[in-house]
Amino acid sequence: MDNLEPWPNAWEVQMATMKHMVDPLPDVMREYYKVMIAGDMHIENNKASDLKFTYTPMHGVGQKYMVEAFSQAGFKV
Repeated sequence: MDNLEPWPNAWEVQMATMKHMVDPLPDVMREYYKVMIAGDMHIENNKASDLKFTYTPMHGVGQKYMVEAFSQAGFKV
């Protein structure tokens, strides 16, 4: 039952504004798309496809990433 309470300074917001802290998400997503399209994605077939997808996110936080993923894969968005 140790460590059930946050440390006294756990919620100090100035830590989030330190210059050496960066959001890694743009780099992570760029690398993810590179790996994704490096596989056998059949991009030319995807571009010619009339296939339609319905994206129904539970929390709505992945929509822009899904749009980009489909775009990278050659689907019409």
